[in-house]
Amino acid sequence: MANVWYYRNESKLARARAGASSDPIAIQTWLRIAKDYDDLADSLEAAERSGSFGPARMQPQPQPMQQQQSKTEGDDNK
Repeated sequence: MANVWYYRNESKLARARAGASSDPIAIQTWLRIAKDYDDLADSLEAAERSGSFGPARMQPQPQPMQQQQSKTEGDDNK
């Protein structure tokens, strides 16, 4: 599971790439990516503080059963 540190680190790396670029479009793109990572980190921090997210709250969801179809004569396309 991703954590706040991961998103903060990715934001830092994106800002560094923006600083190393001389292309204005690339700079804007890297800065937008950095902001998106910061937003993800902020959201994750808020969820952790509210207790609405985390291993203790997550319950496995039952998966629907799929019925296997049997092969009948004439199904082979030979």
